[in-house]
Amino acid sequence: MAYLDIQVEDQKEVNRITIELASAALPITCDNFVKLCKDGYQNSKVFKIEPKAGICLGDTTEKNNGLQGSCHESVAKDIGSPHTFEHENTVLSHAQKGIVSMLSTGLDRNDSRFIITTVEDAPHLDGKYVAFGRVKEGMEVLDKLVKNTFTKKGRPTLDIQVVKSGVL
Repeated sequence: MAYLDIQVEDQKEVNRITIELASAALPITCDNFVKLCKDGYQNSKVFKIEPKAGICLGDTTEKNNGLQGSCHESVAKDIGSPHTFEHENTVLSHAQKGIVSMLSTGLDRNDSRFIITTVEDAPHLDGKYVAFGRVKEGMEVLDKLVKNTFTKKGRPTLDIQVVKSGVL
């Protein structure tokens, strides 16, 4: 079980999201996520909100300015690659809200970025991204962000930041 403590820039309140991981089925992907929760995601920001898919976060290279587009860090160097790692499998479906998946720029190019689905069914993500967990607690926090955050072309106009992350 992992957690993300999220704070919106204009609010004092910090909200926790807990994530149950499919470690038995996807050990490499989950290990990457756990290691990043321990010392990589703190101060990273939500960089995109896709109303028909979910909330995108985990860009560990762009913490200071929130811009997306450079080579994203992962712990993949432990398994042979300095920045990305292969898809383990895509057997888990995006058929419900709260599914956590690695974002990638193509097949076998997973890194630190991930998406949490905020729609009941996102079949367009199946086969494209590796689903490796689900939100156990805190889905209402994500639903509120999607509903109440103004975006410009998907990019939040307020900083939504992971102020702390870790493993339970």
